[in-house]
Amino acid sequence: EQTFRFIRRVKEVNEDSEIILYPYTPVPIDGELYAAAQASGFKFPNSIDEWSDTMWIQYSERTTASLPWLSKATQRRIGNFQRVLFSAYPTATDPNLKGIRRAFLRSAGMWRYKLHFYSNPIELRILNRIFPHKRPEVTGF
Repeated sequence: EQTFRFIRRVKEVNEDSEIILYPYTPVPIDGELYAAAQASGFKFPNSIDEWSDTMWIQYSERTTASLPWLSKATQRRIGNFQRVLFSAYPTATDPNLKGIRRAFLRSAGMWRYKLHFYSNPIELRILNRIFPHKRPEVTGF
């Protein structure tokens, strides 16, 4: 929630700022966060075979939603916030998202953003399929 408030403050100061969210990813360095990840069952692979497993390839590419050190509710909350944020403030770096498409996506996300209503943004998922655009958190720039 503190991160969400910080992002909202950044957008107040400069709504053109590009925001990309990356949840904490453990690194094998002793510390409170790594210990908490281990306590929730996280462990790095021990062999080449384990590292070549699909889950670890996705993990290294940050394409998986499977983050065992975060609860499913937290993962869902982050994903929903991210979808609302990037609909209310679609990236300016996509030349294909202009005019009416941009305005429609922005207005569809802005009411949720203004009301802090991030839960279950089904209409935004549908709009993201109808108006495909670059999402920096997924595709990079």
